[in-house]
Amino acid sequence: MAQDRAGVKRALLIATLFPPMTGPEAMLSAKRLGNMPGWQVDVVTLAPYPGSGDDPETGTYAASHFGRIERLAAPWPCRLPVYATWPLFRLPDPVRWAKSRLVSRALAMGLKDHDALVSWSNWQSSHLVGLELKRRFPALPWLAHFSDPWARNPYNRYGAILRRLNLALERKVLAAADALTFTTRETVDLMLADAPPEWRQKAHILPHAFDPGLYPPAAAIPASGRVIARHLGYFYGPRSPRPLLAGLQLLHERAPALLDNLTIELVGGFGRGHVPGDELAGLPAGLIRVLPPVSYRRSLELMRTADLLIAVDAPAKVSVFLPSKLIDYVGAGRPILAITPPGAAAAVVEQIGGWHADPSDPSGIAAALERALTRVRRARGAPFGDARVRNGYGIATVGRRAAAMLDELVAAKTSERA
Repeated sequence: MAQDRAGVKRALLIATLFPPMTGPEAMLSAKRLGNMPGWQVDVVTLAPYPGSGDDPETGTYAASHFGRIERLAAPWPCRLPVYATWPLFRLPDPVRWAKSRLVSRALAMGLKDHDALVSWSNWQSSHLVGLELKRRFPALPWLAHFSDPWARNPYNRYGAILRRLNLALERKVLAAADALTFTTRETVDLMLADAPPEWRQKAHILPHAFDPGLYPPAAAIPASGRVIARHLGYFYGPRSPRPLLAGLQLLHERAPALLDNLTIELVGGFGRGHVPGDELAGLPAGLIRVLPPVSYRRSLELMRTADLLIAVDAPAKVSVFLPSKLIDYVGAGRPILAITPPGAAAAVVEQIGGWHADPSDPSGIAAALERALTRVRRARGAPFGDARVRNGYGIATVGRRAAAMLDELVAAKTSERA
């Protein structure tokens, strides 16, 4: 055991997306693993590179919640605009080109002086680093965390060959890791659909978390004046603003008064083909405002001061995803409307007391908007949501659960060696 004199255990985290990078995944590991009682976590990661973003505030947060943080220069494929479509960079991703350097730096961190190893995706190459380290230190407990599915991820447009190769890599990781964590039951069922029983036995569900200390103090919402609804996040791939706009078109026909004195702000970026254009025809002028991306801290401020928070997911029969943005919405304590298929996100919104509708159902979206806006106008600024549900996603709860899971894993491996 590598505990220090105070009884604090040490873990080494391999996370190729980590603050001060600005993608959602960067803050997820920082919030969960930086708030585990009884654990100090060191990190091997990549330095920001073109396109990854660089947010000094989140970098400060990481520095105050972790031990030693080693950042390596990102591999050259990350600097190429074509990496997402070039097959060589999708086995499983361009970060794989940094694997040997990440392994070397982890070894230099003194892996034998740590009680546990944690690899965190996305990027999935973090797990390939973990796999190599596990081969060299088989007695070291290794936990592999999957925020999203890997080979079966519907957002990853693999061809047949790429999917087969990624599935082979994925199965090596699933077999070798001592514990697996996922954010939803749906992801477990997808990734372990044809897995041996022993793989399911080491699978655990642990959701994303929010940190209440990152939000500004709750401000009083004015009882009158313009109602502000906000969607925060990037539209890309199959995730499009069109389901929201279609629902608004129908609501404008059914109950136009609900759209009076209302502004819906779309804060973030748009991928190719998603910038609203013709879809705005027929909607009241000024109803939709498109705003540029903001820092993570600023996004929490905008959540806290909104009358209504809107999430839009991609169409699917069942959604396996639990968007980190949705959990930040929960932490903001404001009313939530999610345009999301049946699945994990819809269940969270229902539990907290919000409204949801399927992206493929414009009429259902219009009905959910009508219910949400009616409630907001009737009880503007009133407390929202089930506090017990909200607390279940706070870092105090999720951090304790993560620490307990690692404690049990270390104890089990120690017992095996005894």
